[in-house]
Amino acid sequence: MDKKKRKYVMSIVLLGAVSVGLGSALTVKVIERLPIVVELEASDYFSTIGGNKVSIMRGEDAEFNIVFKAGYDFDEIKNYCTYKEDAGLVTVNFPNVTRKSTVRVYAYDKKNIMFNFVNDNNLGTVTSEPVPGYYPAGTEVHVHVTPKPSSQFVGWSLNQSIFEGEITNILSNGHSWTFDLTSDENLNTVKKSNIVYSNYYVSKVENENKFLVQYELNGGTRIGNSDTLLLSYEHPLTYYHTRINSLQGSRYFEKEGATLTSWNTEVDGSGKRIGLGSKISQQNAINQLYAQWENWSNEADFIFNEENEIVSYIGTGNKVVIPNFRNDGSPINKINGSAFSGNDDIIELILNGNLSSIDYRAFYDCQNLQTITMFDGINFIHAEAFYECNNIKTIYINAATNPRRVQSDGSTIADKIDLIISAHENNRKKVITFSDAITYVGIDSSIIYRELSGQYDVINLSGPLNVSPSLLLSIIAPYITEDDILLNTNWFGSINNLAMNTVLWNGIESNYDLFSYIDLTNCPEYNGTAASLLTSFSSWNAVRLPQPETTYESRYWLSLQISEDGIYHGDSFKPDNPDHDETWSATTNSLIFSTEGINFGYLNHFYGQFNEIGAMVFHAFPIWNVNSALESELTTGADNYMIGINEKFDGPVLGHVSDYGLTGQYFTTNAHPSYSGAQQHARFLVRDLKSMLFY
Repeated sequence: MDKKKRKYVMSIVLLGAVSVGLGSALTVKVIERLPIVVELEASDYFSTIGGNKVSIMRGEDAEFNIVFKAGYDFDEIKNYCTYKEDAGLVTVNFPNVTRKSTVRVYAYDKKNIMFNFVNDNNLGTVTSEPVPGYYPAGTEVHVHVTPKPSSQFVGWSLNQSIFEGEITNILSNGHSWTFDLTSDENLNTVKKSNIVYSNYYVSKVENENKFLVQYELNGGTRIGNSDTLLLSYEHPLTYYHTRINSLQGSRYFEKEGATLTSWNTEVDGSGKRIGLGSKISQQNAINQLYAQWENWSNEADFIFNEENEIVSYIGTGNKVVIPNFRNDGSPINKINGSAFSGNDDIIELILNGNLSSIDYRAFYDCQNLQTITMFDGINFIHAEAFYECNNIKTIYINAATNPRRVQSDGSTIADKIDLIISAHENNRKKVITFSDAITYVGIDSSIIYRELSGQYDVINLSGPLNVSPSLLLSIIAPYITEDDILLNTNWFGSINNLAMNTVLWNGIESNYDLFSYIDLTNCPEYNGTAASLLTSFSSWNAVRLPQPETTYESRYWLSLQISEDGIYHGDSFKPDNPDHDETWSATTNSLIFSTEGINFGYLNHFYGQFNEIGAMVFHAFPIWNVNSALESELTTGADNYMIGINEKFDGPVLGHVSDYGLTGQYFTTNAHPSYSGAQQHARFLVRDLKSMLFY
């Protein structure tokens, strides 16, 4: 066989053989494998380099190189072919060819633009004039949708469905929409086509636990996208994560000479205010939020130094809105010391998103200042920047940056409060435990839930040590209603911390609006002022800002890892210690039955406030290690403690402290209960609670 034919030998087939010893006859047939011809169909719109026919073996790839003529470009290719473009040369690849084939490459005239629409006919019908096809730029297109009764039309989007990403531009939410075929940035056209999507929100059954929010410009403009609306499609909601974060709107919207200060459920701002980046409750299938703008104060009201820092304010308005920029475009990022000192006119102060620093006594003695709106880009507020501003009632904080989650301590606080808000919105009665770290790790709330037959949602509000229960109760006060139950279970003699610290800031990073719920002029026994609160925020923020950015959703799931065993109630547990038996005790004389450190001022304040609306506040007890107590404490100490509690607390006391003593195997440290201890503690609490409620 010559070399030319040998190339195409596929196999040697035995046709027949007769066995005659060494003289066996063998018949062999050579099957030749011939090449396959693949042709690229000729076109008036491009030329080929290297010809339009190739011969290849079965299973090999066919490849062609083409160059489009002026005014034309690649449109479409069939037969599972692929293409790549490099410096005007288009390489077409037809993989794994098995038979003679023809490849067709379609081109389009760059002077024309393709229009098409994508619609789910199960949800509605769409008609258009003209019909889908190629048309010159500027052609007017009219589309109309007729939704079916089971679905709700959301709006028209371009080149992407609202369900393909978290954020989508809504070009129109009317059933009829007319637009011009164009490739300008207004429609954000991809190269050559206007593919219009009709978007629907189906019934609750179909879109279970999905959250749609539509953001209205309300006089502003979309950054880089003209007048488009903005819609976010968020991750699933769950029992323990019922609310989502709004967008940080300053990244998407702008208005000349104005600052975006919040979202609102009503266009005129008369509805529910929602801070930028703070959480939203789902009220409707599609939740509409309207941008709220505040016009900047006149530049002439301020005196600046050469660094564009505000050194003095000479205006007379009751509302001061610090501009983002000066008239020449220079950013304003610092307010110098004493700039507003002694100003009696200012009632409302709105700081800009560029601001990073407020110096010594910048707003000293502004006695009529009541409301401050600020952004979380600021990293320095002097300890006396707002000194002697004694009437600040409300502070709104907007997110201008992505969350960081500086530390794990307290990071579930906002989600715990979400459980309270959700229960309130669904008219559920609540049992809320609160105090310090002993409660945070020391209660299995699921036991209380079951023992009360599921009639109450049980939420463990407590956080790690040094989280102020006074501030937490101020935050949840609007959501406490008749028949709710609150249990204070602080450790003996512990100081109920009243300061706003980094743990609590870390806990509400995912929902700054929680801080605005606090009436700072009516926060009981609070040992600080608005000045110290703002300083503590900037100190925490200076540590937070250099940390890696994350997302609200990622931050949430990270937070869950702190307390995943108590996910439905906000509990966190410490594991049982196998080395601790019933005789274990960490230290001697560590248990002190004393009421000296308990702040009954804030307890009585909230007892009175909540009692007026029919809620109940009980003083309860933690479990304690009987091996850590002195003999005198086990006899007279417990009784004296009960006398002190009843004398100082205006409300009812749940049980007797002596009934909460347990042996060493229920503790991981002297004070911290183990998981078994948390279960026993819950059983004690619900036993005494049921006796008070006459179960």
